Amino acid sequence: MKRVAILLCGLALTVIPLKSAPAETVYTYSYVGNPFTDVTSPFTTSDFITASFTTNSLLAANSVFGETDIYPTTFSVSDGIDTITNGNPGVDFETITFSTDAVGDITEWDFHIADQTTGNIMTQNFKDSPIFGTEIRDLSIQFPSLAQGEVLNDPGVWSVSETTATTPEPSSIALLGSGALGIIGLMRRRLLV
Repeated sequence: MKRVAILLCGLALTVIPLKSAPAETVYTYSYVGNPFTDVTSPFTTSDFITASFTTNSLLAANSVFGETDIYPTTFSVSDGIDTITNGNPGVDFETITFSTDAVGDITEWDFHIADQTTGNIMTQNFKDSPIFGTEIRDLSIQFPSLAQGEVLNDPGVWSVSETTATTPEPSSIALLGSGALGIIGLMRRRLLV
């Protein structure tokens, strides 16, 4: 009777659902620019700027340019030749400045990344103001050769995707493991008897 009780307890522990930690949602904003129209070697008119950054919350709707900056969890920007990420040594990055529309889509932005090690600077910006007029510019400059790739007044496209991940809590995993070990131990003991 004792063995049956142990077996039932072990079975009960293994079928208890795992308790998960709160879901963590990550938002990835991605930019795809248009091909450069003004280039010097090593850039070609097939190269263009792509960028992405992740945050733990969506950008707020109706944000005003210059009043809202974000400090992304991760970022990456590429000009078709080099890629600069937050993991690169020597990266000079402060913030992404932006404005958004009523649904939180990016409408105006200034994204500037510089790699002090390689001398590579990549910027994407769209500014529309009474003072400066409209400037839509994707630009990559590589020093010391001053190689440049640029496209003006032909903006790329921003998009956003959402990823949600849940992870089991360690206590739930321990509970499941102890139940499984109890059943294995009981089965082993029965085989030895």
